[in-house]
Amino acid sequence: MYVYKMLLLNRLREYKRLIRNMLFPVLSAAIVIEIIAYQMTIAVIPILKELKQVNLKGLFYINLFLLLYSFYCCFIKVKPFLVVKPVTLYLFEEKRIKKLLRLKMTGKLIKHLIITFCLSIIVNGFNFNNNFFVIQFLLFCLLENTSLLSWQIYHNKSKNKRLDKLIWTITCLTAFLSYLFPYVVILDLIIWLILLIHSLFVLDMNRPKYEAEMIFMEKILVAQNHNNTFLLSQYAEEKKLLSLSYQNKAINKKLISKYPLLWKSEISIFRLEKDKIVIGIGIFAVTFLIYRYPVFWSFPFLEEGGIRYSLLIFGMLAVFQLTVQSMLHQLDSISEKAKDGLFLPLSDKEIIIQFTIIPVAVMLCIVSMIAIILKCTLIQFLLAAGSLSVITISLFYLQLKHKKLLIKYYFVITIVILAVSFLMSYK
Repeated sequence: MYVYKMLLLNRLREYKRLIRNMLFPVLSAAIVIEIIAYQMTIAVIPILKELKQVNLKGLFYINLFLLLYSFYCCFIKVKPFLVVKPVTLYLFEEKRIKKLLRLKMTGKLIKHLIITFCLSIIVNGFNFNNNFFVIQFLLFCLLENTSLLSWQIYHNKSKNKRLDKLIWTITCLTAFLSYLFPYVVILDLIIWLILLIHSLFVLDMNRPKYEAEMIFMEKILVAQNHNNTFLLSQYAEEKKLLSLSYQNKAINKKLISKYPLLWKSEISIFRLEKDKIVIGIGIFAVTFLIYRYPVFWSFPFLEEGGIRYSLLIFGMLAVFQLTVQSMLHQLDSISEKAKDGLFLPLSDKEIIIQFTIIPVAVMLCIVSMIAIILKCTLIQFLLAAGSLSVITISLFYLQLKHKKLLIKYYFVITIVILAVSFLMSYK
């Protein structure tokens, strides 16, 4: 017990150092969160008290968000969901390390119970009946299965991922089948127990990979606690390079040799410039929540419907513009290197084709997501998808062949993107 006590004291010292070195940002964030939480509590509690039956629409959006989060954690950004101090991996024997991981897994389980309890209240109100606990358990299984599956994928040393994909697919299906067949919760329970037992007693950890990740995370934490911005920026660049090296091992070498700029485009967007896309999606999510849910309408400056609609249009314009900017920046860097002497054994047509496939696919995914959220008609979706695809290809062509014209007429392109935003939001 003495060892666990010292680990707890060390964590408390880290929090103390973080608060001492970043007192003003921490206090500012705490005040803002407290004000928002107070306003939302005042507005939400009366609505939840009047809720007499399950809000199926709200449950659908929560399931959709959790499934997107699950896909991100399991197949896009696979991280260890159990974090320990690197020194424990060197000082503890195998049995004690597993015991520590089980304790941390128990803590995650309690955390997921609290989160799903709150989500179930949002969907079902303060009606603590069978529906309430069935919904809570379904959401709990979804979160737990995501965490345990990502933990197994992280430590999986084999190249066979079919079983992981099958388990994730079954989890997705059960989330939506629960609307029609509540007894699907039994299947969720079985999957959760299998994953839990396998993670606790069967899983063979990838120790070298896990140790390297824990050491790197500890370095970032130390720099953050001391508010060392120079080291933080250096570690951020180092993390990008590490992610690129991991991806290079998984990419088909024939694909790289045949379509090098296709690979370069994918690397540039998803590894180096994805932050802009994520920021744009975040802005749209916030503006959509403000536009859609009356909870936020209690704020004085959000009472008018026209203001909320303008914010929604701004969110859509932001996600489209930031996505385009993240893509153009990479083609611009290639063009500058070509002028400085980099030889590209490809014609301009091949460069444009290879460099626009991934951006158009990303743009279509974003348009599809927004169309589903806003419940656009098929005609609205097709017009928006076609317009933004043509705009993306045109932007890359102008960036490569007529950069001066692009600078001159970019305002016109922005107007077209704004028109697409109005088209998708039109009811």
